[in-house]
Amino acid sequence: LGSEIFKKYFVLLDTFRQRHRVRSAILPPGPALPAAVQLLLWLYRPGPFFDRCLARYGEMFTMRLPGHAPRIMLARQEAIRAV
Repeated sequence: LGSEIFKKYFVLLDTFRQRHRVRSAILPPGPALPAAVQLLLWLYRPGPFFDRCLARYGEMFTMRLPGHAPRIMLARQEAIRAV
């Protein structure tokens, strides 16, 4: 029984990793900082944080916040209206 649970755990873990890789490949690039650090920068220094992201990743980038799905950030009003 223990080995069956062990096998199921690793199958689920592998499935999660594969799905996560696929989803990550679809998202635009974004900061590699931990989600908690991105949250703090967004809360306390939003202007410099966004300016740095725009300069490095372009007009569309992915931001990660703790406990939330990745957020796609858009810089141009035209792109925002299109969504």
